[in-house]
Order: sequence, then structure tokens, then C-alpha cells
Amino acid sequence: MDAVAYALASAIGIQGDEWTSKAIMPSVRSKCKAAGANGKLFVIGGYNGSTSVAINEEFNPVTNTWSTKAPMPKAKYQAAGVGTTDKIFIFHGESSLAIETLIFDIINNSWSYGPNAPLVLIGATAVYVNNEILIYGGRTDSSFADYQWCRVLQRYDPVKGTWSSGAYGITDRGDCAVAALDGKLYAAGGYLKSSPGTYSRALEEYTPQRINSASLLGWLAAN
Repeated sequence: MDAVAYALASAIGIQGDEWTSKAIMPSVRSKCKAAGANGKLFVIGGYNGSTSVAINEEFNPVTNTWSTKAPMPKAKYQAAGVGTTDKIFIFHGESSLAIETLIFDIINNSWSYGPNAPLVLIGATAVYVNNEILIYGGRTDSSFADYQWCRVLQRYDPVKGTWSSGAYGITDRGDCAVAALDGKLYAAGGYLKSSPGTYSRALEEYTPQRINSASLLGWLAAN
């Protein structure tokens, strides 16, 4: 950036568009789950090259420091996870029991169990949207050779602790990218079940079913 451009950027407060190295994690691992909540980043579980781990480490972006938190009750990797205001939810994953719902209470630094998921999934992805957690895709067994990718959508209410099913996706696939935008779920790409060894370019949009309470009350009053 030349002197004029730098002066202009400084004057109007432009920042960013750069990568910065931060303090390294205390533990080496891959296939872990990262989730943000309560102004902190949590990196949970994973695979250290020889076995799955239950490690839970918290990163404070203000102080650029890591601290070790209570580990998961069970080691696992390739889990689905998401943060809400003060909790981290971990679902499924590669472990001896992949239907567990593990809930980390950030304030009390403690774990508890939620109700088990309706089915086993490995490599699913979770997002938090419209006050519920949506878990999509993954595979239904631990053998990559079987290509048991699916298009199942599960819905979890973190307040009530209840499970329900959403509409199936269009394409059977795994390892797809999932994101929430404007109250909807988007699934992109992934590994195709129908053609092992090939990948998808599909982008699918899911609109969660919601009840308009004002319309419902109006209808009840009129009838």
C-alpha cells in the first residue's frame, strides 16, 4: 500500500483484509470442532494422529491466550457442533456411541448430556438458526468404503431439549459446506453417495417451517 492509499485508509478507518498469527493451540489435532460463544473460541475433540481425544481448549481473542477447559465426557472427532449464547452443543461424531448430545456450560465449565439423537451420524454439520440447531448430512456408519452418505436433516431445540425431523435434502452427500443466512440453511458441494469418488456442485436451500403466531391468533379469533 503506497503512502497516499495508506493515509486515506487510516483517515476513513479501513481495517482488516489480512491474516495474523495468533497463539498456537496447546494440543495438536485435526478433525476437531470449533465453535464461538460468549466472546471466546472453543476447539473441542479431534484426532491426534493415533486416537480420538476429548480435549476442550478455549481461546481468548482479547488476551491472545489459551486455557484448558473441562474435557468432553467421551473422546470423539468429526462431530457436529455449534455455540449459542453460553453453551456449546456437540452432536454425533466418530466414537463408540455417535448419538450422544453433549452440552458444555461455559459459565460453569461443566458438561451434561442432552437427549440422544434419533440416529447415528458421522461427519454431519450443525448451524444455529431461528433459535434452533439444524444438523445436516454426514454418513450413517463408520466405513468410508460403504459410502453411506445421507441427506437427513435433524432439528434440535436447545431450550426444550427436543428433537424433530426436517425435510430431507435433495442430494445424498457428505462433507458438504453448511451455513445459515437470513433464517435459512444452505448446503453446498460435498461427496456424492451415488457416484463414489466424485464430488457435487449442488447448492440447496432449506426454509425451516415456522408458525406465524400473529396469523394463528387472528385465525383463531375469527373462527
